[in-house]
Amino acid sequence: MKCPECLQRLEISDSGSRCENGHTFGMKNGVHQIIKTEFQSKLMPFLEGFEDFRKEEIAKYSPEILRKLPFVDFDKAMWSLRQMDLELIEKYIQTNRTVLELGAWNSWLTQHLVKGGMLATVVDLFIHELDGLGAKQHYSEDWLAIQMDLQALEIIDDQFDLIVVNRAMPYFRDLSRTLDILKFLLKEGGTLIVTGITYQKNTQRIQKQLDAASRAFETVYETPFMLHEFKGFFAQEDLELMNSKGLQLQLYPKLRLRSYAASIFSSRPAYYYGIFEKEAWAN
Repeated sequence: MKCPECLQRLEISDSGSRCENGHTFGMKNGVHQIIKTEFQSKLMPFLEGFEDFRKEEIAKYSPEILRKLPFVDFDKAMWSLRQMDLELIEKYIQTNRTVLELGAWNSWLTQHLVKGGMLATVVDLFIHELDGLGAKQHYSEDWLAIQMDLQALEIIDDQFDLIVVNRAMPYFRDLSRTLDILKFLLKEGGTLIVTGITYQKNTQRIQKQLDAASRAFETVYETPFMLHEFKGFFAQEDLELMNSKGLQLQLYPKLRLRSYAASIFSSRPAYYYGIFEKEAWAN
């Protein structure tokens, strides 16, 4: 990792991290907080509001439930999609290979990656002990958890055998730049998997829902709902861009029939995931 303040190499230890220019970064809930001071001042009031905003959802979880994810009997629509994600990703799990997971949330997926023998680095903004990276303390497996600004992927300076964007791609400000960085962070022969590429033609409806949620959040918590401007959904041009970058979009096998309905009804979603495999150069 690089220092977000000066881009010098960070030395990461069990108690925090420090760069050669003296910038230091602490930890909370077992998570390294590698964030610029300027961004931290915006992030803290947002997280306080967001955790309160999600308190009813957070109440559904416990350490025991976290360890069962994604195989739970509540919020079945959401967790059935993630069961499909796991089924897809399990094919790429290999012992002693490195993996970077973006948008790890409560590390429901991370635990399965590490159980399969992978060496995981996971990043997200959220560090709540049940609703963020801080949930790490409730799993028996271990990994490197980093709270960082996901728009600042350039501070990641390692390369990985596998990169998983865990249903987080709509929240990146610059899709083209993000894909270029992720492809660079792949080792030769590595694989990038983007889950949760859900597309529907009627993007105006989605935009209205996002605008309403944003206004409600800002009214109650007096802080912006969007720390950075992002779209929050996929439009047709985004699918075309991902294809042009070499990301192969495929329909989730169990959702093909439902996805075909999207070509007829503008409000019906099509469910894609994306795969990019980096060529391994011959010696």
